[in-house]
Amino acid sequence: MVIRRIGLLLSAALLAAGCGTVVEGTAESGDVAPLTSDIALGELAAVDFCSLFDEAHLAEGDRVEWTFPGMNFCTVWVETPATTAYVELGNLQRGQWVMPPDETTDLPRSVLLRRYEEDSQCVRTFLFDDGVSLEVSTSLDDDVEDAAAVRCRVAEAVTEGVRAAVYGERARLLPTPSGSLSGQRMCELMPVADVGELTGQELLQLEPPGGHRCAWATPMLESAYFVELELVSEIDDPHTAYPHTVGGRPTWVAEDTDGCLVTTPHTPLDDDPTVWEIVTVGAHVPDEDQCGPAKELAKEVWPRLPEFEG
Repeated sequence: MVIRRIGLLLSAALLAAGCGTVVEGTAESGDVAPLTSDIALGELAAVDFCSLFDEAHLAEGDRVEWTFPGMNFCTVWVETPATTAYVELGNLQRGQWVMPPDETTDLPRSVLLRRYEEDSQCVRTFLFDDGVSLEVSTSLDDDVEDAAAVRCRVAEAVTEGVRAAVYGERARLLPTPSGSLSGQRMCELMPVADVGELTGQELLQLEPPGGHRCAWATPMLESAYFVELELVSEIDDPHTAYPHTVGGRPTWVAEDTDGCLVTTPHTPLDDDPTVWEIVTVGAHVPDEDQCGPAKELAKEVWPRLPEFEG
């Protein structure tokens, strides 16, 4: 989880810095208006990315094990005959991936479909005419035979469903709880000047579409930080699930060699008290102590949130 989130953050920072390789290309639109992200998805701050998923496109023998909607992406677990495939659908960005794609397909209405095959995941991105990209990424639970083929088979199936949904403008809105922070842009909650003062570093800032994430990184990407609003499930008691205290709020801390995540609960959904809106900050730094900087960032962010009433 930390590796994936930090990886997204660093990719975003590269896009913001203009350091990445940009692969040029255009798709012919004909006589139909180009398809932009707001036409395809509606309000970018409120997209239910799971509404873009269609199980009917999965291969015979593959079935959905679990889905969960989020503010930044939809999580889908697909059970295949070999193993479980984990799909993330969403993760909007401005621009395209840093690395050149393995393959690009021109779609109608000036949309580009880019395919990437990495060591641990298979990725598809839709690049809309307004420069916003929508991502489908698939990874596997186990190292199985023909893992790349399994990953990309699932990714391609999900992508076909997403393609039909975006061209059919079938995206729905994500329900939000009373007192939701969904209208709060994270970059306004924690401006880059405040993060720079806290860390003592010159930082670049990136705000992906939707406003639920804000990322900062040093110009050469030695250090990177982010704050994110998201949903999480299966929280019966927030004080048990978040056993630490940071900045006077219940907090959960997760660290590995690639970074540290610090999370606090905000409020449960109205119709399901086990699903909570949460705020997470993260840090990836060259120091051995990854969580020290993340906790310091949390101490600045948590007091800016509404008082915890759980």
